[in-house]
Amino acid sequence: MKKNILLPFIILCLLSSLSLRAQGIKENLADKYYRTMAYEKAAPMYAELSKKKEAKTENIRRAADSYRFLNMPSESEKWYSVLSSKTDVQPQDHYNYAQILFMNGKYKEGEAEMKKFYDQKASNSVAKRYYGVPVDYTTQIKRDSLKFSIKHLDHINTPESDFAPSYMSKTELIYTSNKENHGANNRQFAWDNTSFLDLYTAKIDSSKQEASEPRRFDRAFKTSYHDGPVSLSADGLAMLITRSNYFDDKIEKSSANTVNVEMYYATRTATNVAWSELKAFPYNNKDYSVGHGCFSADGKTIYFISDMPGTYGNTDIWKSDFNKEQGSFTQPQNLGQEINTEGREMFPFVDEDDLMFFASDGHVGLGGLDIHIAQLLPNEAVYIANAGYPMNTNFDDFAFIYDPATLKGYFSSNRPKGSGKDDIYAVKIRDPFLEKKVIQGIVRDEKTGDPIPFASVKITDDGGNVIEELKADNKGYFSALAPKDKTIQMQASKDDYMKKTTQPIAYKDIPKEPLDILLNKKVFRLDGLVLSASTNEPLEGAQVSILDATTNRDAYMKLTDKTGTYMISLDDKKDADKIRYVIHIEKPGFKPKNITIEKSHLEFMDEPLIKLIEKLEPENGTTPSDDAPLADLELPVIYFDLDKSDIRPDAMAELDKFVEVLKNRKDIKIEISSSTDCRASESYNMALSQRRAQATADYLKSKGISAGRLKLKWTGESQLSTNCPCEPTNESGCSEEQHQLNRKSSFRVTNYKIDNKLNKGKL
Repeated sequence: MKKNILLPFIILCLLSSLSLRAQGIKENLADKYYRTMAYEKAAPMYAELSKKKEAKTENIRRAADSYRFLNMPSESEKWYSVLSSKTDVQPQDHYNYAQILFMNGKYKEGEAEMKKFYDQKASNSVAKRYYGVPVDYTTQIKRDSLKFSIKHLDHINTPESDFAPSYMSKTELIYTSNKENHGANNRQFAWDNTSFLDLYTAKIDSSKQEASEPRRFDRAFKTSYHDGPVSLSADGLAMLITRSNYFDDKIEKSSANTVNVEMYYATRTATNVAWSELKAFPYNNKDYSVGHGCFSADGKTIYFISDMPGTYGNTDIWKSDFNKEQGSFTQPQNLGQEINTEGREMFPFVDEDDLMFFASDGHVGLGGLDIHIAQLLPNEAVYIANAGYPMNTNFDDFAFIYDPATLKGYFSSNRPKGSGKDDIYAVKIRDPFLEKKVIQGIVRDEKTGDPIPFASVKITDDGGNVIEELKADNKGYFSALAPKDKTIQMQASKDDYMKKTTQPIAYKDIPKEPLDILLNKKVFRLDGLVLSASTNEPLEGAQVSILDATTNRDAYMKLTDKTGTYMISLDDKKDADKIRYVIHIEKPGFKPKNITIEKSHLEFMDEPLIKLIEKLEPENGTTPSDDAPLADLELPVIYFDLDKSDIRPDAMAELDKFVEVLKNRKDIKIEISSSTDCRASESYNMALSQRRAQATADYLKSKGISAGRLKLKWTGESQLSTNCPCEPTNESGCSEEQHQLNRKSSFRVTNYKIDNKLNKGKL
């Protein structure tokens, strides 16, 4: 019989065809399970398909994703590792792989994958957060590991998921569980083949931090699908419940054929009174999820999570104002990218100080969901910090609630050594989470009451240390955190307005409501008052002539009114580099008087309203004023270069003119006072100012002024003429022009003669 040499080949091809067909059937079935989110069934099928020599990248990706959805990070990591080596790996794959590595405690490897994601998606907020963290960020999060005392609630946790505790009262919790209930409606959830979520209550003993006597919550709120979590208002009269989109015995699917979760609410008039019928939150929608709601401390605002349009990530935290009497809610507002990321933000809880605790895998943490802290303000939410280890771990830690009065609370976690997939833990906190208070303000125009947009605000403590410098928003509003037990002051400023500094506010007196800071428009003006030196009465009709010394032209001439006052607008000078006026005041029967006013631009802008009070001596019958012989005397100010004591050419010119005055008035003795700016150390600056005083005196002596007429004084940085302190860092935010004003020598007449009598220290 002739042997058929093609038979083995035919059999091999047939077997291969059958194998490919079986593989195709398995792939189609896995795809079906994946589309319907039956990941418990899909995951092992994709894992088997991914072991093939020519495995499709999409099958490997779905194996990794399915195990991630099932919260099996070790299995998920194995397939993401394979996926990361593929040429068609996607940016999102690097992101998901990084998150899984973090969950497995492999932080360096996770950071490397997040760097790959950042290189392709640099605008992603999660990538940016991780890209900018210090290398020892996990050590920093764990640095205060004794802050929390954690206890497993043995009597209520089961082998399944028990999570999301909420206060029913001071002695009772309500929580969510998918433990098997053996009831007629014990349906299975295809995602992981577990029972659907139900609501349970348990008694709590706060002193022992124990929970017991678990029992099913009001059966009126049970459906055949997911029920929970639940949150009650602080007064116990309003309730928010999350459940599958199942209402009036009907399940409603989205356009993508999925069942989302929605939020419902009920109210009652008093505790121990029956709840009203559930009503749907008006912004529910079958095409997105809404849930995990909680109330603000006053019950007037709800916070919840959703993936509705406008969401930055997988789920964001939103807020809506709630009117219980009317049963109305305002249009939801996203809390913004200070809080929300491209990751998951979930399970918000708000305490009586408007601290919000929420779970996130988008903010920097230890892996999985971590509990984070934010401060809620009227117009914004400010991220504060990761809550810390060991409440946070590289596993999922979430749904934290607590009582600020006792510093005790509860949270959920799937960390090892628990009873089941998710467990509820009691926690005692050693210190308050935030030893700061929010201080808020609105900068307004004092005359109109209108807000002043984008005003500058500087907040300092009682030691003069700057706590924060910031800008108000477009409505004049600002907020900052005041350190505990500090007395603070706030200074507000804006172009064309006078600066305003508030009275000191003690930490305990910081109000919850925003403070009004009222600014006056800048008035560029000279207000003068002329009095009789002998009677101190106003002088009417005194002639005030003003010479603009910068242009050497007559600027103004005014007569005082019956109150002895005159007023001159200087609005045309507000943009001048400096102002310098010589003012001549005269009135028949009185001795005339000259005054010189000089201000730099910075000084003038800081204090635009110049006020003068001058007294004229009668010509006869009274003792002449001590300073009358010095009325025309101009005392110069000379300036020095940084870290120098050399007399500059411009200073020489000023000193040469002064020398002529001193030669004409040999009775005058002067004091030379020299100073520095605040840069360098105090001791160095004191020595530098001494050198400057000596250099000034040496120059005058070289021009013929005897040393006996000169007295030297040096002040270092102790008497700054501008508010430019540098201690203790020797750094300052002031301009070079402001520093220049402090590097100077100035002069004071110490004694002179009138009618052969020696007068001392009169000028």
